[in-house]
Amino acid sequence: MLAGWVAAGRIAPPDSLQWKRRVALLTSTNAADKDLNIELMNERAAMLADVGDQVLLMKHDLADLLRGLRP
Repeated sequence: MLAGWVAAGRIAPPDSLQWKRRVALLTSTNAADKDLNIELMNERAAMLADVGDQVLLMKHDLADLLRGLRP
């Protein structure tokens, strides 16, 4: 997922100087002292949707696995 976000330009590569600042802005829970704007909030929403999609896929895979384990 991280590689996809880097490829899409949502975050900088982990070895770049911008990495820590961008990740801190995207994951911060305290908006009072951050430079939040509508673009950043849209990025957060898109990334959260990506995470939600991955969780949904994992739930489906786990359900399939459980069905296969039942006698």
